Amino acid sequence: MSRTLKYRQQVGDFRARIERILRTGPTSPGSRRIHIDTTGTRTRRVPFRTTEEHLALYGHARHYSVARILALLALVREVEKTHLRPHRVSVQPTGAIWQAYKGTAEYNACHTCPSFLLFDGQLPSQITTNRALQRHLVVEFSDCMLMPRSVNEVDIFLDEAAGRAGFATAAEQVLNDRSIDWQEGVEIFREEVRSVLGPIGELYHLPPGRDLQLRDPEAQQFLDALTAYFEGLFLRRVGDNEMRNFIGQVLAEMGSGQ
Repeated sequence: MSRTLKYRQQVGDFRARIERILRTGPTSPGSRRIHIDTTGTRTRRVPFRTTEEHLALYGHARHYSVARILALLALVREVEKTHLRPHRVSVQPTGAIWQAYKGTAEYNACHTCPSFLLFDGQLPSQITTNRALQRHLVVEFSDCMLMPRSVNEVDIFLDEAAGRAGFATAAEQVLNDRSIDWQEGVEIFREEVRSVLGPIGELYHLPPGRDLQLRDPEAQQFLDALTAYFEGLFLRRVGDNEMRNFIGQVLAEMGSGQ
């Protein structure tokens, strides 16, 4: 199991808070963030020993985040029959509304998904009436890891260059086309991001590879973060067992009517 999965927020641990968020109703992008863990004391932080390990965990967490959200959207498609509607559901990337918890003075709470998404102008929780799916969508779009501010700047660069648009494209394909499952959606996203991370891959496979050192410390931080993203997305796979367990858990909650 990916170590980051052990430290993600779980619906069961924050159910009452998530229900309050859902009852509050719609809010708009750009408004004040809505936090699941309002005190920041109930979420376990991912442990790490080195900066390199921290970056690697974050890169892999971003890969899992895309997979889990696309898996939820595939379930939404089957429940709400979005693939049978006379018009395609449009998907628009936008600024985050939900967040797992606040950052600290030293670290930003960086979202693991590339972008918040609106569906025909609606929040993710508004595209289905199934309460279990609604709760999981809130948690997944809120998911964060504490990362140095410099990493957040790399996030902005990567996501504005390709991540946001690629994520929206993959989500739209999964939601509107029954022949595209979450795995294919992840591949669509990977190909979109490859346009930015491809040169990192070329550097990675040439001497000195991962050990390349730059003179400028800030440039080195930027390169290290992009390399971690490349490794997390292209060199480490999303585990089939983890995803089956996740989807099975969501299906069980959906079937129980809870």
